[in-house]
Amino acid sequence: MPVKWTGESEGTMSTTTLAAEPGHLVQLRPAAAADLLEDWYGSQDDDECLWYPAIDRNVDQIAAGDLVYFWVSGAGDAAGLVGVGVATGEFEELEHARNYADPEGLRSLRNSAEVSVVWVTDKPVITRTELKRLDLFIDFDLFRMPRRANAFTVTREQAAVFNQRLTAVIG
Repeated sequence: MPVKWTGESEGTMSTTTLAAEPGHLVQLRPAAAADLLEDWYGSQDDDECLWYPAIDRNVDQIAAGDLVYFWVSGAGDAAGLVGVGVATGEFEELEHARNYADPEGLRSLRNSAEVSVVWVTDKPVITRTELKRLDLFIDFDLFRMPRRANAFTVTREQAAVFNQRLTAVIG
């Protein structure tokens, strides 16, 4: 798994990213997660990779420096955490699919958060199955209402679970 680091301390994420709080989770359909991975790989030799997920809930809670976790939807162990970025604090109204089941269909303007992508992979590093076994995630909005609009709030304790796994995988 290639790793792309951003910020002033290449090779470590401790000061600029994994220490950031609070956290937010953005759910992506598999095709959008593949697009994110392709964009991230494409920016390896260039400037940072910026991604603009549609945010319909909790817009006022996302601030510059907050962690944004990328989650791919799917059945069983295909669903899970596939990346992390840092919110820049910038928002724009951009066109997104009205219905993500039909990404080429009707489009509408939606709030979009600018996220500097730090790391992304093609397979979940922690799956829905794993997290559902933890008491900490019993009331997690994503599991109670998976079709709810982005973004999902991630508590400090939940972020610690994500960050521990990311640190173990990334090194």
